[in-house]
Amino acid sequence: MDSSFQRYQRAILDAWHELPCTRGHPPRTDRAVLLHLYRRRIPLSLVLVALRLASARRSADLPSVRSVAYFCSVIDELVQADPTYVDYLRARL
Repeated sequence: MDSSFQRYQRAILDAWHELPCTRGHPPRTDRAVLLHLYRRRIPLSLVLVALRLASARRSADLPSVRSVAYFCSVIDELVQADPTYVDYLRARL
């Protein structure tokens, strides 16, 4: 796999570790999820905003998120969203 995917993957996994709703490491099978996002050309900045947004929406009472796949619905939501909304979220989260 090329080094740009490795950087993309590393940035997402680093962000994963900083989220309050995650614990440990996502499963190895999540590499396929990350590769799918990369091949869809989902901007890294959008993925990072989606991770923070999904984390902010979660109740602290819920169990920890254990898979990057959990965030895919929010990523898809932001792909379809007005870019000014994504910029707004990026500035606020």
